[in-house]
Amino acid sequence: MTDGIVGAITGLFRGRRRKDELAQVDAEITAFGEALAGHSFEPGDHKDVPALLADYQRVLDAYEQAKQNFVGDRNLRDAADVLRTLDEGRHALACVDAAIEGRPRPQRRPLCFFDRS
Repeated sequence: MTDGIVGAITGLFRGRRRKDELAQVDAEITAFGEALAGHSFEPGDHKDVPALLADYQRVLDAYEQAKQNFVGDRNLRDAADVLRTLDEGRHALACVDAAIEGRPRPQRRPLCFFDRS
């Protein structure tokens, strides 16, 4: 009987941890969307810079793709594609910012498990 109780409690914590992990991923999608909504970039002001517009389109595409990929995810392993997509979007947004500020494009760093903040 003790094994059954311990197993049930462990299962509850495991289920709660999965929900917490998914809530964290959902919060990252929301934060990225808020960053886009608050960004000062206006595509119409940069019609003559196709590379900049392409980077901005990558940002928008990454946000939409992350939202789509998240649907149906059950745990953090399922959401790995969402985290990679958000990382791609953040890099594209950093490229947009660099171009606007006249800086070189930032190097793409591999996504690290510990950089998920």
